[in-house]
Amino acid sequence: MDVRKRFCFDNPEDAYWNENSGEASNINKRLTKLYNKASSNWSFFDDIEDLENENDVTSARAALDELMINDVNDLVVHKVNSDTTKSETENTSENDSNSIIEHNSSFSDWDDKHESSNSFSKILDVPHTSKSSTVEFSNKAQSISSFSADSTQLDYTRLKSEHRKLQKYLEVVRAERFQPLKSQEIVMRLIKREPVSLDLLRTKEEKMDLIDYGIQYGHQDVIVKILIFLKSTLKSSLFREILLLKSEAAKAFISYLYESEDYEELTNTLYALGKVGEAAMVEFFLASRKRVVEQKVQALKQTINSGFSDPGLCDSRNIVKDYVDLLERQLVIEMADNVIIKNDKCQLFKEFPRKCILPGNSLYNTIYYCSLYHYTLPENEYSSPLSIKGAFSISDKEYTYLSISALAKTSSWLEIDNLITSKKLLGGKKTVCLFPWKLFFSLVTKHQIPPKTYLEKWLCAIESLEERKKIANFKSIKNCVDFEVLLKDDEKSGREKQISGMFAKINKQVEVRKISEAFKSSPIFGRKS
Repeated sequence: MDVRKRFCFDNPEDAYWNENSGEASNINKRLTKLYNKASSNWSFFDDIEDLENENDVTSARAALDELMINDVNDLVVHKVNSDTTKSETENTSENDSNSIIEHNSSFSDWDDKHESSNSFSKILDVPHTSKSSTVEFSNKAQSISSFSADSTQLDYTRLKSEHRKLQKYLEVVRAERFQPLKSQEIVMRLIKREPVSLDLLRTKEEKMDLIDYGIQYGHQDVIVKILIFLKSTLKSSLFREILLLKSEAAKAFISYLYESEDYEELTNTLYALGKVGEAAMVEFFLASRKRVVEQKVQALKQTINSGFSDPGLCDSRNIVKDYVDLLERQLVIEMADNVIIKNDKCQLFKEFPRKCILPGNSLYNTIYYCSLYHYTLPENEYSSPLSIKGAFSISDKEYTYLSISALAKTSSWLEIDNLITSKKLLGGKKTVCLFPWKLFFSLVTKHQIPPKTYLEKWLCAIESLEERKKIANFKSIKNCVDFEVLLKDDEKSGREKQISGMFAKINKQVEVRKISEAFKSSPIFGRKS
């Protein structure tokens, strides 16, 4: 049986080496007291040679070995006695067997609490065993004592060497705590993610060397960490100067500010570095994020006076101004429409209720909204779509598309026909669509089918016969159009083309004659007789 003794440190400073083993037994406490008496004048971290020369320590260890051997002997003797009693109980009666089993259970079931007290009492009062039992376990006792002494000595040497290493490491840490490291070594530790203090760097030269080494190794996280340290320890003017001189450091710091969403520091840094355009766009982004329209308008006006005041950003400034004008116009229209809805003055708001408020929507949505509810208003009204078209320079093609899509929803066919009808120079009228006819018919038939007269008129305005037939065969239009009318109109258009071609030829001949006569009558080009 291999028996190991538990080694415990007596010095309170080394108490963390002791392991918690649950409930301590009474016998271990008594053994510890005996050991403390024997080793009261001994410290753990003395040299091994001094320990071996001390007689008190040797005697204490020998006493502990004897106590442990006696404890083991008692356990073995009790086990042998219990085995003999079990063999005798096989020949006894059933009544006697119950009492013997109960008696043996007291030896076999060792409780943790009674075990310590019984074993300790047996160690103090050594029972009178036979000589044969002592001789039988004498050899085992010697082996156990020698093994325990060797294991204890080995544990001691290992722990002492580990203690020396920890003590050296502690001395190094204490020495480095109050002495600044070299800049290169600091950067290497930061790259390896080792703990290092930057507070010991006091002079400007040391800090400049630190950022130089960080840029040299090219680790962006290390550069940002160094810049944050420099920003907290240097004046703002010196820090801006470093960013101006070190472009790589400035780039890393700006990307860090974008990621951390520190927009105030970002705008100040961009202005300090001369990046006015980027700073103005950041201000515009922050102003556009505001939810309240009135606050958004005020913030956008501030950006016009600050960032977009640069002459190089003239085009961007005009765009922001148009955006502010649109928001202000939307606010006016919204207030007027709320009054109309409250007083029930317009039937369109009941037939087509609004799904959202107007402020904050795009320019195209604003034109669609005004074409839907305020198409008949004069051009001098804020809510008129023509007024918005003139204020923001909307093209005729865009305006026509948006207005037709809104008027088709309200079935305003006459207004749609007027939009695509243009006057000729000689007083005639012509139906012309500024965007493809296929898209036009998809818009006008999206909500309701227009009347037959309007459909045939618009179809006859298509010059290509093939395209006219394709559009007329749409499912929504096919049953509402007379194809004979479309074909007759095509014959008329063909005759008109022939007549117009003939007149064009005649006009060309007349013009040629006039030009030739003019050349002949001129003194320069005329023939000399």
